Amino acid sequence: HRKSNSVEVNSPSMTKRMLLLASGTQAPSSQHSSTPPGIRLTDDLSTQILQSGRSDSGTPLLVELCIRAVEMFEGFECEGIYRKSGQQSQIKLLSQGIESGQIVSVRDFEGYAGDISVITSCLKSYLRGLPDPVVTPQCYSALLEASASNLPDDEYLKAVRKALHFVLPKFNYRTLCYILEHLLRISEHSNVNRMTVQNLALVFAPTLLRPELGQTNDPYGLQGKEVLVFMIHNAEALSTFL
Repeated sequence: HRKSNSVEVNSPSMTKRMLLLASGTQAPSSQHSSTPPGIRLTDDLSTQILQSGRSDSGTPLLVELCIRAVEMFEGFECEGIYRKSGQQSQIKLLSQGIESGQIVSVRDFEGYAGDISVITSCLKSYLRGLPDPVVTPQCYSALLEASASNLPDDEYLKAVRKALHFVLPKFNYRTLCYILEHLLRISEHSNVNRMTVQNLALVFAPTLLRPELGQTNDPYGLQGKEVLVFMIHNAEALSTFL
């Protein structure tokens, strides 16, 4: 499949990153003094975003913080990133800290910098725990239909865009693109971290793409994996369609 024309992101040195942390430099969308009480990580994605006042960014706080922390703390260079699991007690502690409003910026992740797997596992656990997956069952069906049509890559990309734009809720689309762009950046360092687009899709397809219970045209998830491979490669093109 056709790949996007993304430019490879070179990982800055830890010294530079820690200076950024020390200075408090961070993206505007993460500058929240607190997370409103009562936000539950098990609420549906749109509810979380609206109740936490993040409609401008369109992504849940946990997703943004975990991804920014992974990239800040040399995650690009961590072999097997997203394949290894962190300690369950630490994962729970991190997610509870975000849910309660005690963890509100990447600076609050410093205690987890030595174990990236806790952060990556927290992100995967959160995505699995959503009542509806980021790619809803209805959208998943539309994507499988487009995949089965054997279209040329440019027409297939249009079909994927159409499914995401017209079937997927707005905040789900934004969150998906945020994750896809991150996974593409991770894959650009696969010579070090050993996580190619195919490996990342194998990890994330069951988490991001889930059919309705008992209903699937893809019982082994093979088509879903290939759909995700295509979307990661074309993350930039899909994001510009927002």
